[in-house]
Amino acid sequence: MPGDRHLWIVPATELRWLWGPLAGEVYKRRGIKPVLLCTTEKDAGYYRSQIAADVPAEVLVLPDRYSLIQAPEKLPSLQESMVALQKFERDTGYLFVRDMLLPDRQFARSFLVGADKIAKSKSTARATPELIWRVGGVLADFARRLAETHPPALFVCLTGGTGMATRPLTAATRLAGGQMRNLVHTRFGYRYYWAEDEKHNAAYLRDLLSSLPMPADEEVERVKQALRPTGDFEFYVSRMRSQRRLDRMAIHMARNVWKHIRYHVSRSRKAKIGYYMMGELGMIMNARRQARFLVSDACTRLADLPEDKRTVFFPLQVEPEISLHALVPDYFDQLNSVGRIAMNLPADTLLLVKEHPAQIGRRGKEFYDRILAFPNVRLISETEHSYPIIRRSDLIIAVTSSAAHEAAVMGRKVVYLHQSGILDHLPHVKYLPPEKGFAALSGLLNDEGQWPSEEDRIRFGVRYYAGLEQHALDFAQIGTDIFNRNREVKESEVAMIVDSLEASLQDDNLAELSEYQRTSAS
Repeated sequence: MPGDRHLWIVPATELRWLWGPLAGEVYKRRGIKPVLLCTTEKDAGYYRSQIAADVPAEVLVLPDRYSLIQAPEKLPSLQESMVALQKFERDTGYLFVRDMLLPDRQFARSFLVGADKIAKSKSTARATPELIWRVGGVLADFARRLAETHPPALFVCLTGGTGMATRPLTAATRLAGGQMRNLVHTRFGYRYYWAEDEKHNAAYLRDLLSSLPMPADEEVERVKQALRPTGDFEFYVSRMRSQRRLDRMAIHMARNVWKHIRYHVSRSRKAKIGYYMMGELGMIMNARRQARFLVSDACTRLADLPEDKRTVFFPLQVEPEISLHALVPDYFDQLNSVGRIAMNLPADTLLLVKEHPAQIGRRGKEFYDRILAFPNVRLISETEHSYPIIRRSDLIIAVTSSAAHEAAVMGRKVVYLHQSGILDHLPHVKYLPPEKGFAALSGLLNDEGQWPSEEDRIRFGVRYYAGLEQHALDFAQIGTDIFNRNREVKESEVAMIVDSLEASLQDDNLAELSEYQRTSAS
């Protein structure tokens, strides 16, 4: 019934074992009817098989933007699409180019100044400006109509709510008075938390963390020993590094060729819209070349840095990626940021830049040559671990990198270019708004009075980390099996996840809705 309120779920393939059981558990507890919004009909079939028979869930398929771009005859006219997009912008305050198009890894290739070697696709080849606008109108109109027929009480996703497909869903949820919960990584271990929006804000958690008592000396020492990179970083980066070895690279390329053959024989969707095979093979070969360059004498090792120089660390990030193009669109051009930081540093300060291991193979060598051309910038060898770089640096500047979170826990001085999230309550993490730029860097480096003492910074950071250990959703018991898409989910795991979801909710609205629907059903 149109009058009922619903639970919208965009199921991410990364944790595909979760979404059907989660939908059923929320329905049993809250009485809110689930609607799973899938990317393809094949995905929809899988999630239908996940739903218990006593759960009145609907599984719908979102408009497939990459298939639509190749079928213009199925699209509305440009004039009709512009009307839909203008209404979307007027009603929501979002802008189509900035908030929908920019985060799209296929349609926003003109914005990929730091990922020019990423493979092209058949969808990219067909994506004229007019067709992109027409597809955008379809997506905006779909979300509007869905909110009319299935009004959302709650919208749940995994690190989403942005881009062409899901930004309209986020906006429609807010316009309908519903809430959003976005499962995002804390940047530590296998811990996640439920953010209240697509920008990773979580006021309930931020307030909770800032109210905790300061840690004792024993806790400080324990956290120093416990701190390590995220579970997914270690899992995926280890695999990528092994694939760059000559013997593994040949196997990786052969598997890639076989994958494309299977796609074409089976006439799968990926054969029609996915990356070109030669483009993917080119990325694999380029990754090996770049990895060798990033450990060559052209790059600097920590031991070679002059002791009389101060250092600022700027870790590069993966692109195209939601954490860069969607969360902080003002800083999506990382090469430009390197230049702007470099020109605003004092003469006795070097800027240290390190590539993200997962980005190797996506950039052209010209990108690194431009970095090396700055006289006060050093490109750090890929063999160097980030933690010693952080400890060596007088200041860490990051867009949304996990290095900022790790540096904050270590008690280092951090400039974070992402205004949102849960890191901003720490007094040794400072935000630089785009309009202010990097002109304040010299003052931040030279004026100790702007920062808490080192001891206080360390205790603030340890309190933050220990608070996340206590209050975040921890998948440590699952470990790397969290990335096994076909794993059997346990009832206790689903209960734990939904307990965490409920703890994050502002209950007034949802409690009334649940009671209304239970009363209506009876």
